[in-house]
Amino acid sequence: FTCTMCGSCCGGHNIGPVAVDIVQGLSDVSEALAETTGTEKGLFFKVPVGAGGSREEQVVCHSSGGSCVFLNEERLCSIHAAYGPEKKPRVCRLFPYQFIATPKGIAVSLQMECRGFNEARAGKPVIEQEAELRSLLALVPSLRRVRPVIMLDGLTPTSYEVYEGLEDAMHAAIDEHTDDPLSALLAMRALTETARGVDPDAPCEGTDIASLQGDLDELVDALLQTVGALHRHYQRDDEQSVVHTETLDELAVAAMGVRPDWARVSRPLDRADQRSLFREVMHHHLMGKELTNSRTLVLGVARTAFGWLVGKALMVARARQVKRRHLVTQDVMDAVVVTNFLLRNVGFLSAFQRHDQAVVSLFYDRLPALLAAGGELADPDRRVEFYKF
Repeated sequence: FTCTMCGSCCGGHNIGPVAVDIVQGLSDVSEALAETTGTEKGLFFKVPVGAGGSREEQVVCHSSGGSCVFLNEERLCSIHAAYGPEKKPRVCRLFPYQFIATPKGIAVSLQMECRGFNEARAGKPVIEQEAELRSLLALVPSLRRVRPVIMLDGLTPTSYEVYEGLEDAMHAAIDEHTDDPLSALLAMRALTETARGVDPDAPCEGTDIASLQGDLDELVDALLQTVGALHRHYQRDDEQSVVHTETLDELAVAAMGVRPDWARVSRPLDRADQRSLFREVMHHHLMGKELTNSRTLVLGVARTAFGWLVGKALMVARARQVKRRHLVTQDVMDAVVVTNFLLRNVGFLSAFQRHDQAVVSLFYDRLPALLAAGGELADPDRRVEFYKF
């Protein structure tokens, strides 16, 4: 990875939290920065985070025109440009690298929220950036830690050492199935089933088309209700502030298109560059120990399959929106960013976890049947379609 300075990581969300010492270190140049940025709303503001007795205030950067107030017209950070990287928020210096403490040491990976990753991945291999990464590690306020005992399912624990071998096998499966992301997902499921002592080819109930259709529709309806509830809870637009929740609309569009577009959703990506992008995204997903973020490995694999397939529906919807039939690589990357952003967002996950059982049932237990259903899963639309505008 080598940053291409596309500026996309500075847009669509607030930059933060910004540590107190960073804010204080900029206090003597705040007037100059305000003049440089042209802001009339200030440079930083505070937001409450947490719940109950653990609520606290975090400082974040103001936004202007959809991007961080410090992003200039040359797609550079005004703080960095004028005063050096040491003066800007640590979260900016760390992105997109992430550091995870494991029982065997620090794992390094990339967050899949860089919209320009398709170009940036042509840069310097992460393994050759050790000196820089070691200096960045010192900036991490706290490390996420992987437990020494991993739950495969609700009843079956395993050691981190065993999990690490399973993860290595998943990396190999992704490389083996590089031409077909769906086969890679199935291989990850099969490896997990084998680790649980379960035959991955064992028959599963509810794999007939009618059951799959009904349960998928039920999950989509539940997701849309969750999206609506989150909109109502968080959305705000008044004279004092605007709270953006538009990314939820992306999920709603994708969810509504899952079954109608299943024939396209459940088939491999057409182009080699898109398939290689999937491969690298999945390798970083595993290296970031994302599977261990879920309560069980089964749930982690199910969420991974869910994220990819719902993301695929979003790719199809975005292409259609701009009158394109085929997918371009940026469609793939944009959908990956959206789904990763939501599935890592604490506010979204707290509401989404009520659907975990349905996600596991469809996107893990019955994943082979779901992918094999193809066009049968969609009800044929026999209406006349007329494009007026």
